[in-house]
Formats: sequence, structure tokens, C-alpha cells
Amino acid sequence: MRWLLITGLVILVFLLLLLGGWAWVLAGSDPAGNVLAEYFPWPVVCTTRGCVSSTRWLKEEKIQQTFAEKTGQEIPTAADALNTLARQHLTHYAQLRQNVTLADAERYRTEILNVSQENQIKDTTGLILDDYDNYVLLPYLEQESLRQQRSAETPDDLYQQLAKERLVVVLPFHLKWDRQEGRVIQRVQ
Repeated sequence: MRWLLITGLVILVFLLLLLGGWAWVLAGSDPAGNVLAEYFPWPVVCTTRGCVSSTRWLKEEKIQQTFAEKTGQEIPTAADALNTLARQHLTHYAQLRQNVTLADAERYRTEILNVSQENQIKDTTGLILDDYDNYVLLPYLEQESLRQQRSAETPDDLYQQLAKERLVVVLPFHLKWDRQEGRVIQRVQ
């Protein structure tokens, strides 16, 4: 009986630490910059089809920062990176009439973008070709396929449609989902 009580207390303490860590990540002004966000895939945006993790958010933020630095553009915020992921998540789980595959992404990269050398991609994004196809081109092609399927004039029009169809919950306390615009925005303090 005593062994069961000690085991229960250890499990309870572990769960409390886990929940406390998650709350610490979500409550910070820069959850993606929190050291705990790197080591555990905390859910940061959830829909009825699953969640986007903090580790994926960090990866997207690094991709966008590297690209912005290499091309001389303004460096996007962590909220911009999370917005991209939330929108990709919505698109990926929408009903596409014709699925887009990694082979389509590779074909697009080689035939349309005329990029076949890894150093061309690595220099501007920091990604290897497979990751570029998976994290950049595949979501783009899914978005464009769905945009054409739904006759949306712009990507923003598409995300406004998708936002009205599915519940999106943004968990970091300083951010929220704007259902009218279909985007992640800063909460007004």
C-alpha cells in the first residue's frame, strides 16, 4: 500500500512539472524562444485534426529568419511563423480533390523553379532539398491546389474560408486566432 502511495505521488509530481513547463512555455512573451520549447513538442496551435508543436514552430521560425537574412527582407516575428504553420495545418487537413505528394514538390522544384543543386537551397533557407520540398514546397502546392479548388482569389481569401469551417485554438497566451481574417494575431493588452 505504501509503495502505491509513493508511486502515485511521484507520478503526480511528474505531471505537475510537465503541466508547469507547458504553462511556462505558453505564458512567455516569446514561447518559441523558451528553452523548454526545444526539448518537448508542446502543442501550441490545435484544431479538430491535431496540433502544431513548439518544436515545429521553432523550426519554421528558423527557416523564415534564415531566408529573410539571406534575401535582405525584414525578419518575421514568431507570430508570423506560427501563422504560417496554423495555415499550413488547415490546408493540409482540408478536403483536397487531388492529393499533392512529395514527388509533385520535387517536380515543381526541378521543372518550374529550376533548382536541383542542394547548395542553391541551403544557402538561402538553411534546408536540405528533402526538407525544402517537405516544409516549403509541399505546403505551398497544397495551398494553391486548394485555392484553385475553392475558387479563392488570394491565399488570404482561402484562409478566411477555412477559418470559418474549423475551430482553431492558439495556446500561447499573448496570441490568438482571428477567425475573420484566418490568421494568428497578437492579443491586445
